[in-house]
Amino acid sequence: MIKTIEWTDEGVVMIDQRLLPTQELYPVFRTCEEVAKAIEDMVVRGAPAIGVAAAMGIAIGVKNSNATSLEDLEVEFAQLCARISRTRPTAVNLFWSVERMVWVFNRARRSMGWLIPIAPLVSLAGSPVYRCKLSIIRLL
Repeated sequence: MIKTIEWTDEGVVMIDQRLLPTQELYPVFRTCEEVAKAIEDMVVRGAPAIGVAAAMGIAIGVKNSNATSLEDLEVEFAQLCARISRTRPTAVNLFWSVERMVWVFNRARRSMGWLIPIAPLVSLAGSPVYRCKLSIIRLL
């Protein structure tokens, strides 16, 4: 089975769906901005995959953050969420993903303060339960 999107140590790997079926290319996206452009350019397609890409874009942005205080990280996190939200203004799953990432971020911030781990954001973005929720979100 071809993986549409995957979190790796190098970054977010997505199959470039624009090239299918003649080519199978897996570019690596290392920043939130690169993931945002991939969503805008339709590298990734399909509501569940777009939602997962959005979550991973935010997660990689937090991972790459140079914030030196919780306040700085909160500002940067809001900017990451805003950038991802602008990629597809009508994508329901994308907005559900952003809202869920905000919830996870706020929960981690309250319980851990400045030491917000990236693991909860990444595990949420890549979990089968998350993907399942994304695929049924329109039913809720």
